[in-house]
This record gives sequence, structure tokens and C-alpha cells, in this order.
Amino acid sequence: MPSEKIAYVPVLLDKETEILVEAHVVGGEQDIAAWDKMELDELGNQISKLSKKLFQHLKDAGPQKVVAQFGLSVAVKSGKLTTILVDGQADASITVTLEWNFTSRSERNENA
Repeated sequence: MPSEKIAYVPVLLDKETEILVEAHVVGGEQDIAAWDKMELDELGNQISKLSKKLFQHLKDAGPQKVVAQFGLSVAVKSGKLTTILVDGQADASITVTLEWNFTSRSERNENA
């Protein structure tokens, strides 16, 4: 990513626990000081949706086992946490590995 700004964003894990997440600031100039504390659920929801889409496509191939791995970087765009799908683990803030084992075609359909 060309000359981008990195910010340390306060992210709430729950009502009492806050962590700082290193995030790429994308989408032009932003007033970082005006950002509210963000919730990790925003990232979790994005990862969940991406995982479900991958699963839908992979299960159609009919394998006995599927392992999908992808890297994500965290970014802030328009004051909201978002993820960037990155090429390779070296650039990833988060590496997600998904694994499904199937014994039969009917079991693959039940897990959809």
C-alpha cells in the first residue's frame, strides 16, 4: 500500500477490555482524534461473512476435507474498522485458518 498512515485504534473486546489495534488509514484524510472506540465485533462479522462465502463455494467441489487460509490486515475507513484481504501471511495482521471435515455428501449439505 503506497505511503499510507498507520494509526493505533482503541478497540473494545467487551465493556471492560480495550486493546489497541494497529490499523491502516484508508480513504483520504481523517480526523483520527474524533474516532469513537470501535468494537472487535465489526471485524468478526466481516471475517464470518467472508468465511461463509468461501465455504459455500468450496463445499460444491465435494472434497472430504477443506482447509482455507487467508491473511487480513486491519484498516480504518470512514471511522469504521474494516479488513483488507492481503497476499501472504507476512503482510497479515490476522491469519485465519478454516477447516472442515466431511464424511459424506449429506454431511457437507447439512453444514452449509
